Amino acid sequence: MQYENHAWDSGKVTTQPTCKNKGVKTYTCTVCGETKTEEVPTTNNHTYGKWVKVNDSTHKHTCSVCGKEETANHNWNSGTVTTHPTEDNTGIRTYTCAVCGATKEEIIPKLDHQHEYGNKWYSDASNHWVECSCGDKNKIAAHTWDSGVVTKAATCLEDGIMTYTCTVCGYTKTETVKGEHSVGEWVVVREATCTVDGLKERKCSVCGEAIESENIKATGHTAAEWVIVNEPTCTATGLKQQKCSVCGEVLDEETIPATGHHFGDWTTANGVLKRTCSCGETETKNIDKKAEELPPSEDGIKVNIDGSGSLPEGTAVKTDNLMDDLSDEEKDEITNSVKLIVSDDDGIELVSIYDISLIFDGAKIQPDGTVKVELPLPAEANQKHDSYQVVYIDDNGVAHEMPTEVKDGKIVFTTDHFSKYAVVGIMNTDAPSDPTTNINIITYVVAGSVVILAAVVLVIILLSKKRKKA
Repeated sequence: MQYENHAWDSGKVTTQPTCKNKGVKTYTCTVCGETKTEEVPTTNNHTYGKWVKVNDSTHKHTCSVCGKEETANHNWNSGTVTTHPTEDNTGIRTYTCAVCGATKEEIIPKLDHQHEYGNKWYSDASNHWVECSCGDKNKIAAHTWDSGVVTKAATCLEDGIMTYTCTVCGYTKTETVKGEHSVGEWVVVREATCTVDGLKERKCSVCGEAIESENIKATGHTAAEWVIVNEPTCTATGLKQQKCSVCGEVLDEETIPATGHHFGDWTTANGVLKRTCSCGETETKNIDKKAEELPPSEDGIKVNIDGSGSLPEGTAVKTDNLMDDLSDEEKDEITNSVKLIVSDDDGIELVSIYDISLIFDGAKIQPDGTVKVELPLPAEANQKHDSYQVVYIDDNGVAHEMPTEVKDGKIVFTTDHFSKYAVVGIMNTDAPSDPTTNINIITYVVAGSVVILAAVVLVIILLSKKRKKA
């Protein structure tokens, strides 16, 4: 679990303070919604009622909330003639307090002159007039206001002022023009993650004050491809995991079963059968009896222990004759490839191709040392062939000549490796016109999957194709 400090907003007054009672300001965490409060001091903004007369000099008004009284002197206007004087009688000028409406009177002496009002305008907040030197007023009328002029522009930080002017007397009045924020574009303040909401807000483009904010919903995890953390072995389980491609959190994991051993072919050595797994684990069996001569395969191919080799009792010879599976074109390709490993440039003839294996306990094995192999001589051998040679191609594609002889109607050679064998006849061009004489037979072993020589590559490809068909 992770903890972090609250991200408090700028707060909102949830209980307005008054001149009598304190207010409350509430702050909210923009991440989890938790709140906290603090006191707001009382204000000095009283809610006063109307001004009322106290005496001829003062008036007062009282706050309806806290009861505070405030006293001030009357604010007398310039007075109004309420009784005009004449040459015979005095008049009365009545003064009115512009604040509380209290009045007082003043005696105007009898007239001893004619009124002269002149062109000078007198005014108050509501009216304008012309006035005689004796104080008498004339042409009293309400102001005629123009459409107003902005004398101070409003901003988001400070109110502006609109000034109106009376078109008659020039008296002015002002009104407050409220400023407004210029709201900008949304800006991401905190990016959303897989598990935590983000935050975006809009600010005033003039003063930078945050005007509005919104949460950005968490994105959720994005599952990546399964990745193997630990490869399984023959005996130990492995592990694969699926993580979020954004934050790397492990979303799921599975155990990979152990593969089990994958043993290779059996080999024989010192009277023991042995096969090895790629992990190094070995499995062995004692050879209780050694076979001296194996029963021949269906094609008449025999294997004898005629050298240093040994095979366990029960070993069988298995052969596949691939000759019938080859097309004429493929046979020609093989024949031409053989020419590349023959020292002379005689004509050759492909006779037969075998895939020979030794099978013990259901698996292929190789002999411990060398054994003798006997291939049946072709039916036409007595007419066309009189000498033989065995050529073995190792796993690296290198050809090796092996001692070969014909004995008791068999092509005989020794080997310590079993794979594919092909028999070709070579026509001796220096022999008499009888084409059935002086023909050499070459038996060669094609072994391995990587062959260096170009001709050998072709032979292996063709033989592999036929093996798959079989």
